[in-house]
Amino acid sequence: MQHLKMTQPGWETYTGPLFGVNFENGRSTTIVDPGTAGRIASIVAVENDDGKNPSPSQAILDNGAKPAVLADLDVVPKDNRGPVVRPDEVYTREQLEELADKHGITALRTIGDRMGVKGVSIVKLIESIMAWQAAHLQPAAPVEAPVEAGAEAGAGEAGAEAGAGEQTEEPKAE
Repeated sequence: MQHLKMTQPGWETYTGPLFGVNFENGRSTTIVDPGTAGRIASIVAVENDDGKNPSPSQAILDNGAKPAVLADLDVVPKDNRGPVVRPDEVYTREQLEELADKHGITALRTIGDRMGVKGVSIVKLIESIMAWQAAHLQPAAPVEAPVEAGAEAGAGEAGAEAGAGEQTEEPKAE
């Protein structure tokens, strides 16, 4: 709570009451609560002791200038009793069974809703989720072990000279 000072042209020297607050020469004689300050600021341009406009419109503008906080993309069940489900997560059958044990079919339905999968039983819902993941989500590509640059280049040149004209036989699967 602070004093108010009128800044609107023609009101800078106002003396008298306004919304139950007495002003003398454009400044409130008492401390003004935020609600009353907001009402006065919506009628006449004023500022508080900090030099800020206490009007609700200014508060909206001030808050609108802050960067937006992006909501987390978690899917939360409607009844808020189930687990938080990540949209990019791939579930194993064991994980789905564990979720069903802890949170029931509601947790599986939350996951299924994200995929467009429906089910009336835990078993059928797990099977449907697993089938959807198999059809729509690509497993990560295997990562090959790095090969030393010198070994690769040397082996290629030596092999080309030594084995010129020779055919190598592919190993047969047993």
